[in-house]
Amino acid sequence: MAVWIGALLSLAVAYGLATQSLIVGSPAGRWHYAYSELPDARWAAYAAIASLASCSLAIFVRPGERAREWLPVLVLLCAASG
Repeated sequence: MAVWIGALLSLAVAYGLATQSLIVGSPAGRWHYAYSELPDARWAAYAAIASLASCSLAIFVRPGERAREWLPVLVLLCAASG
């Protein structure tokens, strides 16, 4: 349940940052997170590293263990890093 709440909160924050309705920092103090429409070229490498790290958890699920419990974890980690 906590994972789902965290996922929904992260989506809400991402939406707020993307629409610039949520300002992180202090514009008056001249330090704030400014949303940039031009993505950094390194995002693809970061996404690939995070995806490989999260999907590599499947290695640790042994036959006979309850792999069904790991499936939502793997799906959420892969979705968050993609």
